Amino acid sequence: IGMKPSEQDNRLVGIDEACKILRRKKSTVYHMVRDGILPHYKVGKMLEFRPSELIAWQEQHACDGSKSSGEILAEMKSTMRRKPKSGW
Repeated sequence: IGMKPSEQDNRLVGIDEACKILRRKKSTVYHMVRDGILPHYKVGKMLEFRPSELIAWQEQHACDGSKSSGEILAEMKSTMRRKPKSGW
């Protein structure tokens, strides 16, 4: 018995499945829910997630790697409080 695509998008999964989708540890997913940054639903005492929303969230928050190493180094130097010792 196959599910229609619209039914599959609306299904809810538990924390274990959410961890697999996001490739994160359970404790990390709980922290993200607590901080309100991850889309979720509370059904009684259980946390539920929509796979389509998790995938969309992950794509939106993926590191795009737009900064070059030179830009990162310049940013690090600009935030230093003092020069490191020369032998460091």
